[in-house]
Amino acid sequence: MLVDLYDACSSRQRDGLASEAYGREFALLGEGGAGAAGAAGRGPLSHVRVLLEGADAAKRRAVVASLQRALEPVLEKGLLHPPITHRLLREYLDVAPGSLVAEAVDTLAATGGNALKMVHTADGAACACAALAYGSARDRKRLVKGMKGYVAQTAANEHAHAVVSTALTATDDTALTGKVIVGELKVRIFSTARFPLHGGGADARARPRNKPAEAR
Repeated sequence: MLVDLYDACSSRQRDGLASEAYGREFALLGEGGAGAAGAAGRGPLSHVRVLLEGADAAKRRAVVASLQRALEPVLEKGLLHPPITHRLLREYLDVAPGSLVAEAVDTLAATGGNALKMVHTADGAACACAALAYGSARDRKRLVKGMKGYVAQTAANEHAHAVVSTALTATDDTALTGKVIVGELKVRIFSTARFPLHGGGADARARPRNKPAEAR
């Protein structure tokens, strides 16, 4: 129900729904936090970063912990398709300390191909790129393997193409990227161009030859 409601909301209303994940401290910061006080007159916050501007360390930790509690079961179950999840995860990765980011990335990478459920939105693609950039070699390997069979489709998407680029840039295992990413892209390129893979073969043999001019 929340997913359907979020999809039907205006941008301002979506900000309000997302702020529910900031926890009780959202109200406290709204009353006394420097950043939130400045944002109070503007209505719902566009990013948790605005809420945390000028907040003390204790309140920052409380807001991050609230986001973590909201996201942990979602990540563990691989429920990554809803756009509100993409937004909250992106905000969490932006403001959480490095140790918590590493834990979130490890959980996300463990879902493998499920991570592709989020790359069709700008926020979701940013999360996947962050996971590839900041994850361990093991995390990147799992994420790249999860792309198998969907690379060409991902590369053609207006947001998801950045994930393919980041995977090629950040992954040290060139044998893996060559097989999973480059290999699939080559097949799609040659297929689209209707060009034989090796300069000959069945496609070349199937092309009709011009008949020689008849002797007069």
